[in-house]
Amino acid sequence: MTQACSRCGTFFKSERDVMFNDAGDVVCERCFDVGEIDAAGARTASWVKSTAYFSPLFAMGALIIWRLFSIPGLLLVVASVMSSAGVLATMFKNDGLRTRLGAHVLPASVFLLAAIGICVVGGLLLMLGGF
Repeated sequence: MTQACSRCGTFFKSERDVMFNDAGDVVCERCFDVGEIDAAGARTASWVKSTAYFSPLFAMGALIIWRLFSIPGLLLVVASVMSSAGVLATMFKNDGLRTRLGAHVLPASVFLLAAIGICVVGGLLLMLGGF
């Protein structure tokens, strides 16, 4: 077989080695896997950005629900703090993720810390009866 990978130029030994990527290009298994890993990294970075930017709204909603319904809202506040802290830890432990986020690292960190702060301060105010 004389066909070669469109990315690296490796010739295929048999027709069973031929794979196609999302763009329809003929690629070898190694190049196909590299493309899948890149796509997964992009999806992870997108998930982290959307979670970070939405977390303060979730925190405020959890506080409102806590104010209205007591115990279920408290659980949501705890979940909001744990979620924000987990995403923040994931972001700072993974160098590749920080590279993919680029300029979004600082704003995402601020949003996550703001969500934690909203939950802690709002929770304290609710417990002390000031809200």
